[in-house]
Amino acid sequence: MTLRPWSIAFATCTALLSLPATAQTTYSVADNIPYQDTTKVADRIAEECTELGSNFSQAIAKHAQEQGVNIVLSTPDAPVAPDRLDVVITDVRSYGNAFTGHYKSANIQVTRYLNGVESGQTALERRSMGGITGGFKSSCAVLDRTTNTLASDIMKWVKTQETQTAPAASAVVEAAQ
Repeated sequence: MTLRPWSIAFATCTALLSLPATAQTTYSVADNIPYQDTTKVADRIAEECTELGSNFSQAIAKHAQEQGVNIVLSTPDAPVAPDRLDVVITDVRSYGNAFTGHYKSANIQVTRYLNGVESGQTALERRSMGGITGGFKSSCAVLDRTTNTLASDIMKWVKTQETQTAPAASAVVEAAQ
């Protein structure tokens, strides 16, 4: 029986497409996103918004699941994972309140590591005035709103990075032959 070249290519592509999704990278993320420099965080934020970092981590995990990115939250005493996203809050601002109007912002830096080697870095920022119900929200709730949106932004960035670093389909098919 003679196999034609197109049938070999079809069989190879079918085999590659049926590979399990478990080969996807699983990133480690801190279970409590830290501030890059705690001395630059306003006392008001540090004292009132004590759950900001852990809420941010939970939002990252939620958006990762929604966008098909594998995330494991790690404690500070866990060994450094070779595949990880190092996320730090570089700046956080909180002006106003429910009566005068909110203006909150958060800036972050994300560094992606694959096999222990830095493979990408980005800085992201979000601002919020609390939305339509901002007058009924606490300052911390509005900051949580900004970090929740940043968590979604991080996952979109990760997906873009994975697309850019994924091998071309033609290279995979050539390697399989």
